[in-house]
Amino acid sequence: MVMMPKERKPNGFTLIELVVAIAVLSILAGIAIMRYIDATTEAKRNTCLANRTISVEKLLIRKQRAQTLRLSSISFILMRCLPTRDIVVLRTAPIPLMLLLWLSAALIRITPVAVSAATVPVQAVAVVVGGGTGSTVTASTLGATNWSDKLTSAADSSGGVSLTRGSVFTDSTGVFFVAWGSWLNKETGVAKPTLAEAAASGLGLVKVDTANIWTSANTTTTSNGQTVWTTLPQAGAVYSDGTNYYIHSQSSGNEYTDVNPPTNGNWVKVTNN
Repeated sequence: MVMMPKERKPNGFTLIELVVAIAVLSILAGIAIMRYIDATTEAKRNTCLANRTISVEKLLIRKQRAQTLRLSSISFILMRCLPTRDIVVLRTAPIPLMLLLWLSAALIRITPVAVSAATVPVQAVAVVVGGGTGSTVTASTLGATNWSDKLTSAADSSGGVSLTRGSVFTDSTGVFFVAWGSWLNKETGVAKPTLAEAAASGLGLVKVDTANIWTSANTTTTSNGQTVWTTLPQAGAVYSDGTNYYIHSQSSGNEYTDVNPPTNGNWVKVTNN
């Protein structure tokens, strides 16, 4: 009788078993990752809440310390106003009542001191509107040009010409200067308004006071060493420092801030047209 060899079963996993195992592992890994993300988010949230709680507690402590400091300061000041017997009694009272009693006692014991006007030295500065040294200034001294020539230039141009701040013009209505830069258009040049009419229309022109020249003689020094005007410069007032001329551009000056025309914006330096 011939013996047939016994058939051996192959070792290992089948393809289906491997696929199932991988699928199970993938599901478990996905669940673990989601749990990890949720745990991380929850930890961050708890950390933020803890930090907020700590911050609020610190803020309350600072506020309480500030209130305590203010109370201590008030107590020190008020106790300086009270006799010893009142301090002993008040220290045994509740804090609100103690504060009320302290304030009442302090107000009763503080006697107003009458101050006579003669005891307070006052530096009087006489400020008058208008002024000047009395010396006159001419249009030619200021380098004024004829207004009609400027109007002709504007009329002959395609879009007009500029009016430079500090320029001085003259015509039959007086001497005017450009307080702030503006534009003289062609239409205005053709219409040929006078300087007074152009100033009234809002071209930034101000009439110049040629009857007086302002100098450092119009200033005075107070007892505290401050230089001020003795009279208030008006719009159009002319100031001379010996070299240049400046014209005041505001309707009314300030006796304290306008005393140095070369560095003050209210005074406009006269420029060549």
